[in-house]
Amino acid sequence: MAGGEKVGIAPRRRVAKGPRRPQYLVNGELDKFMMMFNSALMEISVLRERIDTHERLAEMHKLATPSEVNAYQVSLAVQTAREAERDALLNRVYRIMLEELEQAREAINTRVLEEVLVEDDRVLPEALKL
Repeated sequence: MAGGEKVGIAPRRRVAKGPRRPQYLVNGELDKFMMMFNSALMEISVLRERIDTHERLAEMHKLATPSEVNAYQVSLAVQTAREAERDALLNRVYRIMLEELEQAREAINTRVLEEVLVEDDRVLPEALKL
């Protein structure tokens, strides 16, 4: 090896693993499943964008070679449409979780409002005595 070059050694990917790996859900196995699910969902999103690129190249009567697909420049309008499609996909996939989150928010807001009203009922008579 000339000049201290390393041949055939790929750079190591830095990933969290072992006991220091972050855990977001109560069940570690469910946490792993959600990470795998999100990775698969990301791949689906990327594939949908590549299919969109193929379709747009076909509309322009261009051959969809790997170099053409990789060189395709996305316009602002196309990027906006793709982001809307991605958001729609995520909303469909996570609909149940989003609905539960919204219900929890409403419950918290209702509880806070009820606590404020109860507190007002306690404080208001005292304030009126002054």
